[in-house]
Amino acid sequence: PLLLFELAELSLADNEIEIQVAFDYFLKAAYLGHAHSMFEVGVWLKAGYSNDMVKNNKEWFFFQAAINGHPIARYFLGMVKVRQADFKSAVHHLKIASFQGVTIATKELLTLCRYGHCSNDDCAEALRKHSEKVKEIKDEIAAKEKIRNDVKKGAIIIIGTQPQQYIYLAQEGKDPHPSELVKLLTCLQL
Repeated sequence: PLLLFELAELSLADNEIEIQVAFDYFLKAAYLGHAHSMFEVGVWLKAGYSNDMVKNNKEWFFFQAAINGHPIARYFLGMVKVRQADFKSAVHHLKIASFQGVTIATKELLTLCRYGHCSNDDCAEALRKHSEKVKEIKDEIAAKEKIRNDVKKGAIIIIGTQPQQYIYLAQEGKDPHPSELVKLLTCLQL
């Protein structure tokens, strides 16, 4: 599914390839379980794009993306439930999106709380977990940036792109622990 998603992204970047090709790749990847592709298909359907395979099933694609861990899809699903006046489900979806670091979901949850559709405890929990997740995301970004800067400065020399291949930390002159190697390669997206 990841390869199909990448092909869809490349299709969009190439002006010579039709948008239909990109949509078809997203759709195939979505049916294979790729959460971001599910989200993309939902967005395209929401924008009015469709084909013979899927008429107007955007909520299903957002739901599938949400249960597969896509935070923005979870937020969208919560907002669909708000518009349907299903506030219990809306609070559920918005809390999960907030826990995943979606700031606007936290703001929407506070609005629902203000109008009595959500308990103060739910809002407090969402605010606490949201701030924890945002801190975690910021720390991860900072760690990735530090590694990228070390690579640019020559402090880290990469000799392979697979975790089982060799990596050399030039300044320290030692091999990293295998877990650090996996983390490093993941950060660099090799």
